[in-house]
Amino acid sequence: MKVIMTETTLDIQGMTCDHCVSVVQRALLEVPGVHSAVVSLQQKQAAVVYESVSTSPNELAEAVQEAGFEASGLAAREKVSRASQGQETNDSPPTGDGNNPAKLQRIVLDVSGMHCASCTSRVEQAALRLPGVEKVFANLVLEQATIDYDPRQSRVAELESQLSAAGYPARVASNEQTVQELAARPERAAAIWRQHFLWGLLFAVPLLVIHLLLMFYDTVGLGYVQLLLATILQVMLGKGFYVGAWRRARQFSTNMDTLIALGCTAAYGRGLFHFFWRDEATMFLEAGLILTFVTAGKFLEARAKGRASGAIRKLLEMTPPTVMVQRKQVETVPVDDVGEGEIMVIRPGEKVALDAEIISGVSGIDESWLTGESLPVEKSVGAPVFAGTVNGEGSLTARVLCISTETSLAGVISMVRRVQESQANVQRLADRVIQMFVPAVLLMALLSVVAWTAAGDWEQGIQCMTAVLVIACPCALGLATPTAILVASGFGAQRGILVKEARALEIAGKLNTLVFDKTGTLTLGQATVTDVVLVDGVDRADFLRSLAAAEMASSHPFAASIVAAVEAGSEPLPVASQLTTFSGEGIVAEVAGQQWIAGNERLMQRLQIQLPAVMQERVQQAKDEACTPLLVAVDEVFQGVVVVSDPVKPSAKAAVAELKSLRLSLCIISGDHQAVVKSVAAQLGIDEVIAEVTPGEKQAEINRLQTAGRVVGMVGDGINDAPALATADLGIALGKGTDIAVEAADVVLMGSDLRLVADTVRLARATMRTIYQNLGWALVYNSLLLPAAAGVFVVFGTGQSLLVSPVGAAAAMAVSSVSVVGNSLLLKRRAIG
Repeated sequence: MKVIMTETTLDIQGMTCDHCVSVVQRALLEVPGVHSAVVSLQQKQAAVVYESVSTSPNELAEAVQEAGFEASGLAAREKVSRASQGQETNDSPPTGDGNNPAKLQRIVLDVSGMHCASCTSRVEQAALRLPGVEKVFANLVLEQATIDYDPRQSRVAELESQLSAAGYPARVASNEQTVQELAARPERAAAIWRQHFLWGLLFAVPLLVIHLLLMFYDTVGLGYVQLLLATILQVMLGKGFYVGAWRRARQFSTNMDTLIALGCTAAYGRGLFHFFWRDEATMFLEAGLILTFVTAGKFLEARAKGRASGAIRKLLEMTPPTVMVQRKQVETVPVDDVGEGEIMVIRPGEKVALDAEIISGVSGIDESWLTGESLPVEKSVGAPVFAGTVNGEGSLTARVLCISTETSLAGVISMVRRVQESQANVQRLADRVIQMFVPAVLLMALLSVVAWTAAGDWEQGIQCMTAVLVIACPCALGLATPTAILVASGFGAQRGILVKEARALEIAGKLNTLVFDKTGTLTLGQATVTDVVLVDGVDRADFLRSLAAAEMASSHPFAASIVAAVEAGSEPLPVASQLTTFSGEGIVAEVAGQQWIAGNERLMQRLQIQLPAVMQERVQQAKDEACTPLLVAVDEVFQGVVVVSDPVKPSAKAAVAELKSLRLSLCIISGDHQAVVKSVAAQLGIDEVIAEVTPGEKQAEINRLQTAGRVVGMVGDGINDAPALATADLGIALGKGTDIAVEAADVVLMGSDLRLVADTVRLARATMRTIYQNLGWALVYNSLLLPAAAGVFVVFGTGQSLLVSPVGAAAAMAVSSVSVVGNSLLLKRRAIG
């Protein structure tokens, strides 16, 4: 019976959360003939592998629409593999209708004027009011907004204009300099705030000295000097807050600038009242010191943000700004000016600037940033080298494979940016609280004035109102999550842990079950042929050469071991064609006019191929020895058994021990034989085993564990792991795995050291603890000090209100933001021992 397998991609609109992804995936899998469906919330797409004789792209789209989502078109390309039990067919697969909607584009805008979480909320709301804008995330720490929009409905200029009109001037971040500017921005901000703070001290210190002198020498001259100093501070330090507050007022909105501007105005106005109407010149100190303390807090906060983004800066430093290339002569040019295909010269000890392929020379390359391996890797002609790695003692020339924005290192930096542009669920909760925060503070300030005035002390009411306005700190709430995510994502990238979204860190911190693929994940994936048993009359050399040709046409991990078993110096391998892959069973290919069948017992049963009794005994013996028997037939006649073993990775045992210490339940899931999988599990100390399953069954097993109430993480590296990786609560792919597995996963581990899995869990748990600590501190701070500033608390036994002065409020507000960022910086010490 002929089977035509087709892979196609559907564009899907309307998905907003992981639940939507699950609904779409379930709807697609219920369509007859669908073998797998991988749904991406980020890309708003679904990659579907299906039998073209059973269904069509239009039927897939209809299934998605019936589930409540819009599948309005097909991606332009389809990858087709034709599978049959006989020979290949030339039938064409069904194609899409070609009416493809324009895909959403993503743009990053630099946004100025965001000072607190309420600002980010207003930036997002302003952008979402434009037609075609699907998703917006404003990042308070990075001072940027990432917008997904339909270019048919809105233009970039309109996005910039919309945000600027809302009071937040915006401009497109340069693609070439975005990351460089991102790393430098906190340093520039810290330098500006430092300058403002030093100017503030220059006038605040004399203001304090004169305030003390006026306690002993009540002269009009000193009073006017104090008035002058306080006015200079209002103009110099308060200008930015007043401008920000005015912009918000024009939009009928408020933010932290509003609170500080009102507080400073109240304090300064109170000083003017006492100076001109009561001849008291000692009331200007509060107005000057409030602004000085607030500016000091902003300086410390900006400096801490710079330290938090230091990881990206270190990643950027891995790529040299210039590179030597062979043109008419060898010349040094900026790395951004080098094109694909040019010849790059790499001198001893230099950093590799671009991904390239060596065309001459031999040298050891330090790839520790990429793979985690501390020892240099010997490289010669034909071997790849990657940006950010360090050349050893040899000189190399290499052909550039991609431009600077598409290197492996650029991909890592892009992935770090992506997680910093995303939101964890806990952050969304904080944002909802913050939206009402500033209006609530303004109401509390007004009530404090009214209450104290009603009690007969309006001056105390003004003082309490000032303290309430100044002490309120939405910054602490707004910075609680993004600073922790910023530190965690950058630190993780340095350790080889690439997290795609903040949500992944949140889920990783809640994991209680980890499921491992076996081949290539727990084992080296570099199987070795240990025995070849053939029926009488079959020539071993010809058998291995033809089998190697068939296996090389596939991506099976045993292919390399079989090729290695072919005797050196033999003739070139024949060319295989008409490859058919049976997921979890084996392959069928044509070699030299013969149909070669290689796989497990299920494939032999499917094709009704009988095994001689002696061969059945050898197959069972191989299983008992924890080896994998590969059964081979030619033109449906059994030929022999190739026994292959795949050793466990050196890091696997230590990784399993670390994961058990983190109180995680571990399981191995594999399409391999039960005995083989159990043997690997016994070596590693893993109790739960699920063997002899197809990729679809792997996905079903993940669903079964989730239904049982477990939070499941899946660790894999192969194409057949992609559905399970996408289905798991958290998909973890090894960086050396296939592109499909990496795309389907939430976390990508550079290299193959499995101890990074435990590091990922520890990093995630430390991140979530830090976020909750930050939020807890911010909430406790505001819950206690805001009422104290309003004079609500009464000291027992005295009947006197416990008050916070405006100056003390300014100092406390500065401490609050700095403490949140500082606590996030400590995450590095807590994360990985």
